[in-house]
Amino acid sequence: MTAAHADPVPTLFPLARSGELARDIEAVALSGDAVDAGPLWTRPGLLRRVAAQVAETLPAGVDRVVGHEQDLALLVAVSLHSGVPYAAVDHDQDIRGELYPAETVLVARTCSSSDGTRTIKAVLQQRVRVAKVVTAIEVEPPADLPSAIDHCALFRLRDGRLHPGGEQ
Repeated sequence: MTAAHADPVPTLFPLARSGELARDIEAVALSGDAVDAGPLWTRPGLLRRVAAQVAETLPAGVDRVVGHEQDLALLVAVSLHSGVPYAAVDHDQDIRGELYPAETVLVARTCSSSDGTRTIKAVLQQRVRVAKVVTAIEVEPPADLPSAIDHCALFRLRDGRLHPGGEQ
């Protein structure tokens, strides 16, 4: 692939700019130690940049991106960025979209929450393999994820500020 045909999103929104993205999210979506996802998902520039970072974490061989329907904007954006189809789990824990046994999935979520853990359990009941769970903003560390599941956070909310996911 030549540079002229390369995907422009990593060039426009490289992971190295995660500090800038954190400041932009803080400006519109944080209030103390609470996250309001509404402004995140109604601002295309933020949504595109978060989705690009989530897509960067996709392990090879992932068949589908899944998550809770409250994170539908993120699921669609990651799907569009990566070309990987998505499915959503609704409030009744029913799957919306296609999800087949033996598929390998990445679970994407906006924030760590009890809905997120229930979503993962609903997905596991479909007899799929969860390759990874990616949380855009981790408010609290995941409490009861199965230990075999790889988890990462793009950002961690501590003391009213976003920190890179690698920091504690």
